[in-house]
Amino acid sequence: RPYFCRAPPHPPVFDDLASDSRFSSLAKVTVGLIHSPNRYNVSYFEGTRQATVHQEAELMTTVIATPLSQIKLSPDGAMTISGLTWKIYQALLQELGEDRPTRIAYDQGILEIRMPGELHEIVNRLLAKIITMLAMELKIEANDFGSVTLNRESLDRGIEPDTCFYIQNAAKGQGMAGAISESLTPDLALEVDIASSSASKMSLYQVIGVPEVWLYRRNILNIQLLQAGQYGDVANSRAFPIINAEQLNQWIEMRKTETDLTVLRDVQRFCREYTI
Repeated sequence: RPYFCRAPPHPPVFDDLASDSRFSSLAKVTVGLIHSPNRYNVSYFEGTRQATVHQEAELMTTVIATPLSQIKLSPDGAMTISGLTWKIYQALLQELGEDRPTRIAYDQGILEIRMPGELHEIVNRLLAKIITMLAMELKIEANDFGSVTLNRESLDRGIEPDTCFYIQNAAKGQGMAGAISESLTPDLALEVDIASSSASKMSLYQVIGVPEVWLYRRNILNIQLLQAGQYGDVANSRAFPIINAEQLNQWIEMRKTETDLTVLRDVQRFCREYTI
């Protein structure tokens, strides 16, 4: 059962939390409420008998000692854990498990865990279905790898896209025999920015080398291509050259009043008219 303690004005030390034998070192975190009730800032302690809590300016701080996998985030909520090594990051991933709705982003010692909300998933799944329909109608091979964890130990970074596809490299990503090579990045990633900033995640895609990202932010989708090491807005997709951002936004707008299938039928119509 989790412990919950309110922090007084001066930072205390909670020896009883850190020494409780029911919790492993992976479970000992301090959580500070920042910016909104849905976002948390976490300081991680490994192999220590003390957990120090610092009062956030004008905000209440809470201490929680509980397995990380049991911390429940509300939709569109997020938490960050700082001070990690690659080994600890991998251990936390193992504790979180693969069967979870959350997504992670790890950047040189800082881990963000976020919980997608309803609108986030509507847009994400719609775009993934559009990509599948485009590939099918245009006879382009593609493999949907969902939110697979793209870990790059040599870069001390990792990220789970909202969805990612192997298109130009579909043949290398086919089959079900195991993990895909670290040297093979997805050809296209989807990043839906509803409640959390996409800036840090775009920098991860940049370092990892994902050539194309469809970025939905502030109710608009932009196609971002990696050129000369930097992302920039372009009109047309690299993976699907006949598709531009304007058309994609029209399909997203259509979904506001129609079903997924209505949108997909329009995608099908568009492709067939183009290929006639």
